[in-house]
Amino acid sequence: MRKTVFFIGIGGIGMSALARWYAARGASVAGYDRSPSDLTRALESEHIRVAYGEQGVAAAKQLTGEAEKNGQIPLVIRTPAVSEEHAVCQFFQERDIPLLKRSEVLGALTKNRPTLAVAGTHGKTTSSALLAHMLSYAGLACDAFLGGLLAPFGTRESATNMLLDPSGAKAPWTVVEADEFDRSFLTLHPKAAVITSADADHLDVYGDTGALHDAFRQFAKQVESGGLILHCDAASSLNIQGPTYGWALPGANEQTFSIHDFCVKNGRSHFRITLPSGPVEIDSTLPGRHNAENTQAAALLAAVAGANRDQIRKAMRCFPGVHRRFQIHKLGNGKTLVSDYAHHPVELQRVIEAAREQFSGQKIAGIFQPHLYSRTKDFAREFGEALSKLDRCWVAPIFPAREAPIPGVDSHLILENIKGIPAETSDVSTFLSFLEPASIDVILVLGAGDIDRLIPDLISRLEA
Repeated sequence: MRKTVFFIGIGGIGMSALARWYAARGASVAGYDRSPSDLTRALESEHIRVAYGEQGVAAAKQLTGEAEKNGQIPLVIRTPAVSEEHAVCQFFQERDIPLLKRSEVLGALTKNRPTLAVAGTHGKTTSSALLAHMLSYAGLACDAFLGGLLAPFGTRESATNMLLDPSGAKAPWTVVEADEFDRSFLTLHPKAAVITSADADHLDVYGDTGALHDAFRQFAKQVESGGLILHCDAASSLNIQGPTYGWALPGANEQTFSIHDFCVKNGRSHFRITLPSGPVEIDSTLPGRHNAENTQAAALLAAVAGANRDQIRKAMRCFPGVHRRFQIHKLGNGKTLVSDYAHHPVELQRVIEAAREQFSGQKIAGIFQPHLYSRTKDFAREFGEALSKLDRCWVAPIFPAREAPIPGVDSHLILENIKGIPAETSDVSTFLSFLEPASIDVILVLGAGDIDRLIPDLISRLEA
């Protein structure tokens, strides 16, 4: 009998990956989201039913009726981004149908399956995508739940956030992005895991950095007995026992696994990583030293699953990239546009540093959309300091996501902390006129909200 599954907030990157997994396993899948997006349209093209806006309750009623005819209670999965007070949630609650969080379902699906998990406040998506790519290239079947869209490659015709064992069998490995938001990663009990970083974030959930670090330490304790927990030197404040990885720097503490000799040649990154079996020379399309760290993290977990050094080296030469992770658009007039999901001050700093290395000597402007009122309030000074490394900056209105406005918190808080460069914040319709008079070679479009929807128009205007 086909399982019936309904997703509330199906257009989210994590929710849609789970929806695709159930659909591929033969379930009857439908869902609701506020409005159409490229991702929901892709789901519809894969024969997953999606309702929008006021049609959500009707879709929920239809799916529930179908399940009841088959003697079932539908499995209902809710994203934390949708309030339990929402009408679709209320429909199921009034019928005593449980609402499960995505993290609870992912924890149940991976239970008793060898799981490789990537945690950390930065680098999760790229590292987990790299890991899934390495395993696939090495012929090690896996199911992978990713927090970003892995670009088309090989036999795949479109970008995807869900990789399945092509044989249709139960894959021997599962790759997951272990998200710290809402303590979601505490539903996981992986065989091996890596923590890429532990900078303060999601303080609206945790309250302070100490509570966030406690959650990471608890996650580390949940690795299976006899399993492996690795962490980057950037997460050393957690005081977790286990192997470390990081940069080989003079005078620095020696890491168990080190990254050496980073340089950029002809637009590609070259460096050396170390694995238990020895060193690997890496030639990668991914820019930035932060992506060298992500490569080291993924390679260490891939080695746990059985990938050898040569397979990892060859896989890195052809990694297709992840949507909105330093995604480069070359324009017809010689300018370059780079789209990146960076939404934390540390991420902004690393993307800007990577752009300086990748486009040495060129003028770089940034368009940044802050994500969440609470994050803007917590890190306004740090955002300003990072954005001051640009040659010119425009700050968009805050993307609220799941939050209500906080009085006195807006993009001007960040603008006040940008020093030494032309900077402005205003309505979205004016940012092009702010950039056009300037002699700019590279434009970074930064943020985790919907700023990427402006890219087609921005490209057209810049080329014109």
